[in-house]
Amino acid sequence: MNAPSSVWNGWLEDLRFLRLLEDKDLRLHVGFGYYLGAPIEKDLWIASEYGRPTQSQLPPPPKKIVHDYQELVAGVPDGFWVSEPDPLRERISVPLDESRIYWINTDTVRTQVDITNLYNLGLLDDAARDYVEVGGGYGRLAQAVLKSSPASTYTIVDFPEILDIVRRWFALACPEIPVYIGHEEDFDLDQTNRGSLRLISNESRERELDCDVLINVNSFFEMTNAQVLDYIESGRIRWKQIYSNNRERQPDNFQLTSPLTELLGRVGELWPESVAGQSYGAAGGSLERMDENRKLVLVVSHHGHSWTPPIHPQQLQGIAGGYMPVVFS
Repeated sequence: MNAPSSVWNGWLEDLRFLRLLEDKDLRLHVGFGYYLGAPIEKDLWIASEYGRPTQSQLPPPPKKIVHDYQELVAGVPDGFWVSEPDPLRERISVPLDESRIYWINTDTVRTQVDITNLYNLGLLDDAARDYVEVGGGYGRLAQAVLKSSPASTYTIVDFPEILDIVRRWFALACPEIPVYIGHEEDFDLDQTNRGSLRLISNESRERELDCDVLINVNSFFEMTNAQVLDYIESGRIRWKQIYSNNRERQPDNFQLTSPLTELLGRVGELWPESVAGQSYGAAGGSLERMDENRKLVLVVSHHGHSWTPPIHPQQLQGIAGGYMPVVFS
């Protein structure tokens, strides 16, 4: 059950080179098409163009990425705005405006999509909540949630190799956030550990995890059916709601044989309801690509605990029908 899916087995092998890098160079690679973030070559080019003086003056930041970001933060308090925290931010980011408070890049825009959704859904605010993210990349969303909601705790469950990247990057870019490794006895969900990050290997089954919100972004659709259900149905993680930002299936992942929405629908009620019941079937031995590539942002609540968020489904970000930045194309 804990063995990686076939696609992730290959990706983990590809990512082995990250162990050889100095910590200060991690951010220049984790987004370079290695499945831990947005491709970074565009960000390097945009930042280099911005940093090239013209007539002794810096040009304004590129209009497109600024427009995307401004659309995403419209109506969202600035405490919930994402900024690149890495010390190398000026090599891969551009300032939002002349104040140079917020530094933005492709990963920042992608992360802001989920922060904006969580905020608008009422799942992210000043309240103390406990979050568990299955598959945390290099920790970008974890950092943004803890910055926006410092009274909360955040746990990432992932492969040991990926957790080591998260640990190294947090030590460099977010040293103010305490990081706990595994089920340490001194980590209790009380006020003393608020604002901290916990890293749990997916090979560990020492105890169950409790959370208010289980988060998964572009990870469930890379697993097998059994792996998805193990996280959401087995009681391994006791959640109140699930926030999922996924496609129905990763195109190269033939081990997810059911639509992701079907699996999520087994454990709770889906919102928006319109995403439920849209099945796709076999066509010549392969799943229909049009349906499997649907980008879906949804919330799952336990059966019998219907939940209506304070927004309309069309206000969800990063999906067809809602605002979709060009970086998603």
